[in-house]
Amino acid sequence: DGKSIIYSSRDTGAMAVHMGPRADRRFALVQGGKISIGTYQPVATGLALDTLTEIYNGNHAGAIDAEFSRDGDSVVYMRNATMQIWRYDVSSGAQTMLVDLANYGGGMSVSRDGATVYYIDNEDTTVFALKSVPMGGGAPTDLNLRGYYLDTEAANTKDELLLTEHF
Repeated sequence: DGKSIIYSSRDTGAMAVHMGPRADRRFALVQGGKISIGTYQPVATGLALDTLTEIYNGNHAGAIDAEFSRDGDSVVYMRNATMQIWRYDVSSGAQTMLVDLANYGGGMSVSRDGATVYYIDNEDTTVFALKSVPMGGGAPTDLNLRGYYLDTEAANTKDELLLTEHF
């Protein structure tokens, strides 16, 4: 039937998987307030978990927002307790803060070339600003677009961005 269970947990809280490039056989696993990087491998019965390494634990039940870069070199994620966007370098394990938000934020996505992180910054009750920051760090850029936005998604083949708006 082509199905394999590579990970199972009794932990409470939201669980989400964000896949890295297929050739890397790597994924980011969000379980409530923690993020782990996992790898899997083919076995005779399908696929099996190879490694699972926790990279951040916010010690809370609310889900963390996370996103893999297209090349699999980085995972960007939101530290909910501090409202900061961080970058985790997969090869070195180094973690770098990219943005320290004054209010709520999230909805991150990584540009197709991996150079830019897009995110939503909450300015008022129903006013969210689209902003970006370089993947390597630096000053955020206000992209001068406001709405009741909840999420962003960068296109795979074009320099386009999809925004999810709350109605």
